[in-house]
Amino acid sequence: MNPARFMSFRPRVLGAAFGSYFVLTFLLAWYFSSDLTVPWYGPDLSRWLYTAYFLGSVVVLSGILVAASKRRASIDRRLEEVEDKIRSAVGHAGSASDPESGEGAPSGRDAVDRDIDDLLERLDGMEVVSADDGVLVEEVVPADVVTTASSTSPSLPSDLLAQRKRLSRARAGVSAYASGPAIAATAFLGIAAAMIPGAEIFLQSFHQLNTTLVLGIAYGWLGLGAYAVIATFAHLKER
Repeated sequence: MNPARFMSFRPRVLGAAFGSYFVLTFLLAWYFSSDLTVPWYGPDLSRWLYTAYFLGSVVVLSGILVAASKRRASIDRRLEEVEDKIRSAVGHAGSASDPESGEGAPSGRDAVDRDIDDLLERLDGMEVVSADDGVLVEEVVPADVVTTASSTSPSLPSDLLAQRKRLSRARAGVSAYASGPAIAATAFLGIAAAMIPGAEIFLQSFHQLNTTLVLGIAYGWLGLGAYAVIATFAHLKER
């Protein structure tokens, strides 16, 4: 199996694994709480717990979003550098192969940009496989694309194109990895915010629900913390 394709499914695997953990945690909490005849958590304790859950969720969600935004900004800077190198390489090769350009011809940078965009769109057949010691490029480019590439630029910067594809894939992976723990943290935040005003009367009348939510979120924090750390580490390791 292609490692790059396997890695693209990792966010779904993480989401399924930790989603199952959260569901199981709340089901077990409900199974325990459904037989209670008296409240386990009074109004004051319930209010303090949900306030702590609310603040903790805000901190975790902020950390996830900040890490994701900084990672995407870093990838965007690297992508811009690679794009500049590709334009420079192709532009240099184009000017060397056509030294006598007339005044009616399009500007060099515009022509190079069009050539790059057309070439990159047609090079989707290339598969990039990451390895510990570098990047291996599996060339499965159709013959007509090879002909176009050779006619467009005498020295195609294939290593830069491979790096561009890898960075684009890593940029898309940031959102895929960060969305799962961000949704879980938002769910915890929403539950806590909704329960704080009802700690005095509502949660004392429905004390089974109160105990379920308190215990479910309490043990759910273990999964949320692990989910956030693993997902953040995973998209930071994408190169």
